[in-house]
Amino acid sequence: MKFKSVVLYIAIVFCFFTGSVKAQENFDSFFCKFKKDCVFQASRIADSCLLLQNNNFEDTDDFDTIMFFKEEWLCDFFAVYTNEEIQMLDNVKLVILNVADTGILLHYYFVIKDDEWYLYKLIDYSM
Repeated sequence: MKFKSVVLYIAIVFCFFTGSVKAQENFDSFFCKFKKDCVFQASRIADSCLLLQNNNFEDTDDFDTIMFFKEEWLCDFFAVYTNEEIQMLDNVKLVILNVADTGILLHYYFVIKDDEWYLYKLIDYSM
């Protein structure tokens, strides 16, 4: 009888913990929704986000650094970008977007937090 109680206890604990474990969000699904939905975009900005903006076209390391809060986010219309490249850097996803022949080049950095993806840095290399 004691053995059955232990097995039942272990089964209940196992079910509890496996049922409450949330899988990490798939980045491709997340980014597809992020590109199309302004409300979703605003919900997936880190509490404070870093914007680096290149000011000197001859020196690609000369940036203005601007910290902004998620409440200040304006919707980004991703449909204007003609090229998209996604790279994995450690635990960060880098999305490189540009518009061909215009000089527009943006790097979006996303990090996983509580199994969900959030934008935490944007670097504007546009000329």
